Amino acid sequence: MLRFIILFSATFLATPAFAERLAVLDFTSVKSERELLGVMAEMVRNEAVNQLTDSGVKVMDQANILALLQDQGKDASCLGGECEIEIGRNIGADYVVTGQLTVLGEDWILNLSLYETESGSKLKGQTIEAASSKALRQRLTKDTAVLLKPLDRTPEKEPAKAATPDSSGDALMGPQKGDFRPVHWSSLKVKKQVRPSFPRQAREMNLSKADCVVDFWIDEFGVPQRVGVSACEPVFHAATESACMKWRFQPVKDKSGRAITAFFKLRVGYTAQ
Repeated sequence: MLRFIILFSATFLATPAFAERLAVLDFTSVKSERELLGVMAEMVRNEAVNQLTDSGVKVMDQANILALLQDQGKDASCLGGECEIEIGRNIGADYVVTGQLTVLGEDWILNLSLYETESGSKLKGQTIEAASSKALRQRLTKDTAVLLKPLDRTPEKEPAKAATPDSSGDALMGPQKGDFRPVHWSSLKVKKQVRPSFPRQAREMNLSKADCVVDFWIDEFGVPQRVGVSACEPVFHAATESACMKWRFQPVKDKSGRAITAFFKLRVGYTAQ
């Protein structure tokens, strides 16, 4: 049995460690543009696959989405965000992308939205305006990348390695580097924690405990962009890093209320019994 302990004040959510899933639902329109809507939705799926390859997020195939809904006696028709979020929950998606197309005279307007299904919160919105359907499609790849930024865990900058905490374990602050502002762990609010698996090699080495210090660099959406593990046996590093990259935090805000990127340290320990 694995006992997992995080050494700061927060409620642990026993979430299994598996890849998160993103579902791009078919887009909607006031006027019937079914063929164009299907093309644009598939373009977003393809770009999501390309962008999130190394982010631990699996993009669900449209055929699988429809099959899952059919098995549940449901369909993919929706009139608003709440319905689309419910569809995402029904098919086991952690995130959904939705789109609504509006044509006003010669103006083509596509509103894209990224939702987290567990909380129902909207993580990002992106509006694309163009003078034709062709111009709209040409902009779709670039704007999809902007929409999916909350899920892209590839760091844009390489932060400096954080200082190793002293033997007392009180050094929970790290250096300021680039746009990552050091914050204290007591200011954090955790939305999601993922349990690390106990390494098989650790058992073979007769290691039963680990007490790791984890450095987090999170973006303005509370998504880890990078983690670093220290102060425990190297055999525990990969499992701890893999789990912590799937954690989610409430966005850290500055005094003006603006969400910021942040750096902090947490102690994470677990034992096998």
